[in-house]
Amino acid sequence: MKNHISNQWAISLSLLLTILFSSTCTGIKAQSIYGNFPVEESFLSGSKPTFVDVPGNNPNVLFTTRGVQLTKNIQSQFGGIFINNRRLTSKNGVHIEFDYMMYGRGSSAGGDGLSVFLFDAKTKNPNIGAEGAGIGYAYNWATSSTSYRRLGLSGAYVGIALDSYGNYKGLRYQGNPPSQVQGIPFGISIDGKIEATENTRDNITIRGAAGKGFTANNGAKVFTIPDGYAGYPVLITQSTNTNKGFVITEPGDLSGYNDSRYVAKASTKKKNNFAISGDTQFNSPMDRGYRRAIIELFPVPEGDPDGGFYITVAIEHDTKRDTIIYDYHYKQSFQYQENAAIPYRYNEDIPISTPPIKTLDAQVPDSFKIGFAASTGREINYHYIKNVKISLPRAAEANLDSARIDMGGLAVINPLDNDIAYTGTISRNQIGKKDYIDEKEFRFVDNSGTVYKLGSGQTQIEVMTADGKWVYNYTTKAVTFRPKSGFFGAATIRYNIRGSNTNEMPYADDAYRSLNRDIIVYVNEGPAKPTSIVTNKMVTNRGSNK
Repeated sequence: MKNHISNQWAISLSLLLTILFSSTCTGIKAQSIYGNFPVEESFLSGSKPTFVDVPGNNPNVLFTTRGVQLTKNIQSQFGGIFINNRRLTSKNGVHIEFDYMMYGRGSSAGGDGLSVFLFDAKTKNPNIGAEGAGIGYAYNWATSSTSYRRLGLSGAYVGIALDSYGNYKGLRYQGNPPSQVQGIPFGISIDGKIEATENTRDNITIRGAAGKGFTANNGAKVFTIPDGYAGYPVLITQSTNTNKGFVITEPGDLSGYNDSRYVAKASTKKKNNFAISGDTQFNSPMDRGYRRAIIELFPVPEGDPDGGFYITVAIEHDTKRDTIIYDYHYKQSFQYQENAAIPYRYNEDIPISTPPIKTLDAQVPDSFKIGFAASTGREINYHYIKNVKISLPRAAEANLDSARIDMGGLAVINPLDNDIAYTGTISRNQIGKKDYIDEKEFRFVDNSGTVYKLGSGQTQIEVMTADGKWVYNYTTKAVTFRPKSGFFGAATIRYNIRGSNTNEMPYADDAYRSLNRDIIVYVNEGPAKPTSIVTNKMVTNRGSNK
């Protein structure tokens, strides 16, 4: 898997014209050979964005001014969305961030949870996974009736669950219909057996790709498991509220069920115990119950025979941040014991005694699509997502800037001082610096999504808003804001940046442009003073991924 493009890399005009794709998503104006990165959507407008699909036109999914509501806090709800019409190439990885709200559980523990998943972009008319414990990704092979069975996600590559109830890490059997209670969750013991004593709630769990259907002989008869009901193995799970966790291992002795499938593994990064659910609504990161998920798939170094990605999952909760799963190596191929053959019955006629050993083909697709889903069962919660941001690892990084002035004053801000870009071979220990930013690629973005950039021969960008005049000068690298006469309060404009000032690929491609960040000027009511007060948030370099 390639994770760096050399300076001399070139692409033919015919291929370029084939793969370029226009976009209407807020913040995406440029064409790119790496895909439609970055993607930003607040989901706060109250209406469905044009690039979002709702599988099955599910009426539970509501687009509100508080975010996308995937479920209400009533039993047996399910909802999901696909981000469509976005060409998100996969070879250089992906970085996903989103705020989520889980609340309204009443006196119960809350459930089931929320998932984010990636699937092959070539999949036509994708089927979303099972409701309940499957949380839109895994399948459900009901033991009591085929009418209760649900396929797993079509073209599934990886599914990450923020599982408040803890059911997503269990084997996918459920004999009751979707309209009924989901039952007691299963835990995974060290030897791979189902033991309720090993169950934990508040788990971050990663499941792998869809497998292939298979035919087996149990000694009495031949049975067939079709595609969509095999694979999706649990790769790693870690509780946010305890130190319990498990990670899959390839079995040594392949002779039978007692071979170890999982070993205990506690998080090496988590410092705080906390509940996945924040139990309340919130508007800002400073509010009680704030929750934000950060998921990164980082490409392994070129030449690694196992290929695939390192997967890291972190949660920002209240004013803290904990990395729950750190650098899990999701290989392109590995052996696992097939979940679809535990010592239970598929139906009333076929007892299964020994789970077969299978090799999962987890080849990375050329391009991804991304989806979100949530479900409730006996336990309930509202589930919302908002402020979704999808970018490439090692894209430029802009940070919030702010200043405070008096009425009639002039704010002077140096936004690039706490921003970074990257250079050289993409790697885990890469360090970003402001020196790698291309000052000429600074862009303002107003509230309508209109982008303002330097024209040929220009040295300044000027934007007039309802609050005043914003100016960026690339020779001084400074932004100034002069409020309109009589204005006081908070004036805000967004901006983004890009490396590289030497046209180094891939950083000089617009797919490696930063996410939009705010510049805020607080204008006091009162006369101007000789000196303006300028502040910048300290830079946060995510290059080390810690």
